[in-house]
Order: sequence, then C-alpha cells, then structure tokens
Amino acid sequence: MDLSRQELENIYLELEKPLFNFALRWVWNRALAQELVQDAFVRIWSHRSRIERSTLKGLLYKTVQNLAINERRKMRLRAITPLLDWFLGNEKPGLEQDFIRQQDLEMVQKALDLLPDEMRETLLMCEFSDMTHEQIGQALNIPAGTVASRRNRGMKLMQEMVKLLEGKPGGK
Repeated sequence: MDLSRQELENIYLELEKPLFNFALRWVWNRALAQELVQDAFVRIWSHRSRIERSTLKGLLYKTVQNLAINERRKMRLRAITPLLDWFLGNEKPGLEQDFIRQQDLEMVQKALDLLPDEMRETLLMCEFSDMTHEQIGQALNIPAGTVASRRNRGMKLMQEMVKLLEGKPGGK
C-alpha cells in the first residue's frame, strides 16, 4: 500500500527539525540543510509505493545523509577552486560579534571532519536524531552495541581533537 500524503505530512511534522539538525551537522549551512531535508522528502514521496512504513524513519535519515555527503563532495571541489567560489558568491564571515562563534563552529567542524566516516555517521545520527540505537543500527546495518561504542569513541575522539585544535597539548 502506498504511503499517503497525510502520513508523509505527519512524518514531516515529526522529523523536520531533527532531520534539519542532522543535515546541518554535515553541511554547516542552514539553507542547504533545509534544502537537503526537502529533497529527501521529495525522494521519499516519489518512491512511496516501494517504501515500508516500518523503515521510513531510518530511510529518511539515510537519504539526508547521502544527499549531505554528495553536497560535501561538491563543497570540497569548490574549496580547491577559489575562482569558482568567488563566481558562485559563497558566504563570507558575518558580523564581528559572530567571529568567535564562527571559529568555534569551524573547530567542531574540523574535528568532525577528522573522524572516520563510520564513526561520524553514527555519532551524528545518535546526537541529532530521535532514533534509538536499535533503529540507527538497522539503518546502518550494524548491531546496536556497535552504535553505542562508535558514539562513545566518537565523542571521546572529538573532545581530544577539539583540545588539540585549541592548542592544548596532550588533549588535556
């Protein structure tokens, strides 16, 4: 049975904010994160006849993640071609009072980028979705225990990396 419009609207109302936060941690751009969430719902709607309701939540997170990964690849390409960045009019740093916040976000982003892909994926899903470890495990095809250990190792590694990026020796 096809997913109805009302069912998808209800899922959207429930998951829009958590999916947005999840996407934001991948792309670090609010407008782009919102666009990724919208694209994910459009894709789900276009394939609604093949989607099982029991896997819909995990599928939405995985779709947002895949779209974000594709966007990050595009961002890396733009980063190595400064002329293209200038031409596309990418955002420049904001007001002076946002400078410190921007530096902190960049530090967290760098630390996240340094995590192994599997650990980053698991950590982001744990922190920015309302899914249980079991649901995340199903979405990633790993046991729930592996989800918990990747999350814990990822958090510890993130803390160490942020301290190193701040210039604190030995991660202390």
